[in-house]
Amino acid sequence: PVLTEVLVVSRLQNWVCRLPQGLDTVVGEGVEVSRAVAQLMGLARAMLRLHQQRSRLLVLDCALDALDPESEALALELCFRSLRRIDGTAVVALRRPHSTTLFHAVCVLESGKIATGGYGRPSDLLRGSTAFHIMMKEAGLSNTGQMIRPSKIKAQA
Repeated sequence: PVLTEVLVVSRLQNWVCRLPQGLDTVVGEGVEVSRAVAQLMGLARAMLRLHQQRSRLLVLDCALDALDPESEALALELCFRSLRRIDGTAVVALRRPHSTTLFHAVCVLESGKIATGGYGRPSDLLRGSTAFHIMMKEAGLSNTGQMIRPSKIKAQA
């Protein structure tokens, strides 16, 4: 059951089912994977370690940037649900701000330091001219309606 859950959380279950030998397929020997699938495989390995109680901390450094924004947000939301069950914590670095509404707190860095007005809840940081608000505008996300919402993700999961 844990492996099945990890495959679902990492969104690899259907991909694995299509492999010639399923989970026993050796990847890289006639079975090539895209960068996005490789990133999801990395997430699956990390989630498996969490479930085996080797850690309760998950650190993702642009780990899903090969996915489109909605797929990235879905993978993160499913990952966060799994982390809540084990009372785990995630520290995530993102290149795109589209899924920041999924986080309890956001920290915007400039030159390795927290930017002025760059730490807090996403909804609070969108008010005023904070570094987060400026970053969102630069990404073409002028209002919160353009951001990926947990409610949209729950409907897809």
